[in-house]
Amino acid sequence: MPSIADYPQRLNLAPFQQTRLTELDAGLFAQLGYLNFNYLIGQPYARFADLNDSRRLNKATLTTWAIPTHQAMLQAMRQSARFARVTWTNWLETCSHRNEEDFGAITFTLAPHVYCVSFRGTTNKLVGWKEDLNMSFMPTIPAQRRALSYLTRQISRHPGTYYLTGHSKGGSLAIYAFDNLPQPLADQVAHVYSFDGPSGVPLDPNHRDRVTKLVPQSSLIGVSLDPATNFEVVKSHVKLFGQHDVLTWNIADHTFARLPTTTWISRYFQKTFALWLAGLDTKATAITVDALYTMLRSGNAITLDDLAKTKNHWRHYLHAFHELDKHHRQQLGKSFRCLLGAMAGSLVKTHRSE
Repeated sequence: MPSIADYPQRLNLAPFQQTRLTELDAGLFAQLGYLNFNYLIGQPYARFADLNDSRRLNKATLTTWAIPTHQAMLQAMRQSARFARVTWTNWLETCSHRNEEDFGAITFTLAPHVYCVSFRGTTNKLVGWKEDLNMSFMPTIPAQRRALSYLTRQISRHPGTYYLTGHSKGGSLAIYAFDNLPQPLADQVAHVYSFDGPSGVPLDPNHRDRVTKLVPQSSLIGVSLDPATNFEVVKSHVKLFGQHDVLTWNIADHTFARLPTTTWISRYFQKTFALWLAGLDTKATAITVDALYTMLRSGNAITLDDLAKTKNHWRHYLHAFHELDKHHRQQLGKSFRCLLGAMAGSLVKTHRSE
């Protein structure tokens, strides 16, 4: 089955001046939010048509998860009547270990006064994963406030028609920013797309029909903070956590291929996570998350790659656990027991609902 990586190769794609953005376009621009804009924004060009040699492609895709696939997409885009003249601007990246924030956003100009803002999802930096976990107990996280500030400034300076998109945490940032915009600015947002983004923010009822949240059939991330089913399900051709990658989702003519519901394992995980958080108060959740993060950072790890390089993994983290103070060790134990209870409870609930 074809995927979003094959979409730019279609020969019948009309320029954005002629047809509006589709959810496949939104999925593509969500992925492009991971490109190396620290490099691209400093170049004398800003169009996909200009990514016309291997050096530029190598530099541009250095920060993506699947470099060869992204390079093939960019090669197709620079020759596409729909994408070649799309430009990028207003790159903003913030990474702060002190504030536990990892944020990135870029604005694509699709046509005159028509824009797509892509909020980057979680990278391989540990601080970004910590910020994701902070969503489980914080009313708002720094990246959400940054996303709102970014979007407010962008629309105020450049009025027009806006589409918002994002993968993983980026999808949550897109929804949060839209939901909290002043009304005159929110009126300029045509649609918002979240691709397997964890949800934890209530949507203004007046905004709901302009938000599309998609999750794969065995979603673990996108359902983690959404105890309801405020999403549509799409088909991925891989299994379990690999489905978080939008590049594995099957596509149809102008949309992703739909399925009626998530799998049993996804529904079980969704109920388990909800029960677990319900069994912990805000303080207990915060202590648990902080303790786990302290253990992971104990070897001065900055990225997920650094964790893989840690020698004697289990011995190292067991030692890090014993280095925690008594209060944090006790809370980790309580949280683990609460998790076991949630797993048992959700097993019963999921079985009864089948």
